[in-house]
Amino acid sequence: MHITKTRLLAYAGLAVLLGIFALNQNLRADVPPPLEQTSLREQTALAAERPVKGTPQAQVTIVEFSDYQCPYCGEFHRDVLPRIMKDYVDSGKARWVFRNLPLSFHENALSAAQAAECANTQGKYWQMQDMLFDNQGSLSDSNYDKWASELGLDHSNFSRCMREGETLPEIEYDMQYARNISVHSAPTFFINGRPLVGAAPYDDFKRVVDEELDKAQNESF
Repeated sequence: MHITKTRLLAYAGLAVLLGIFALNQNLRADVPPPLEQTSLREQTALAAERPVKGTPQAQVTIVEFSDYQCPYCGEFHRDVLPRIMKDYVDSGKARWVFRNLPLSFHENALSAAQAAECANTQGKYWQMQDMLFDNQGSLSDSNYDKWASELGLDHSNFSRCMREGETLPEIEYDMQYARNISVHSAPTFFINGRPLVGAAPYDDFKRVVDEELDKAQNESF
């Protein structure tokens, strides 16, 4: 069969376009979808990738993007989060998902996120998180080692994890997620996909969570 030069060029052009399309699909495969466009079921699946507090059956999923050196984030974790945990998470009504958003102008935020993620590899994520938020003024490599020892972590494994940046991909994934949905400040929250920006008071969370619980209850009938 005779193939003209024009047809060969057309085939070549089509192959290039298909290759670019396939490459784009592969590049996009690891980029999370916009949170506000995902269903509650999809949010549940996404949450499985990150540390979570609460039951998978909870009708409300709260996702937090936070920075361990951010003073507003620390204030929220000390003053507001315990009430949310008591009233909604511990009671099975909501579950809490934490995602890293270390801001570039906080010099210790990234290393602190690494410390939490490295502790997570040994099952002590939330305990290390408490250490970090309770000691925001003294974030440092030496103190990460100290707190890891106090939590009973294997020192050599923790040190290697920190030194070799083993958990940086997880942190970058969270940061990419934030960029995907135009989140640039911490703390930022999504309650069943509804945004709440800043260290909001407890009553603001209560209002939105209760609205989502009512909505879920009405949809069940």
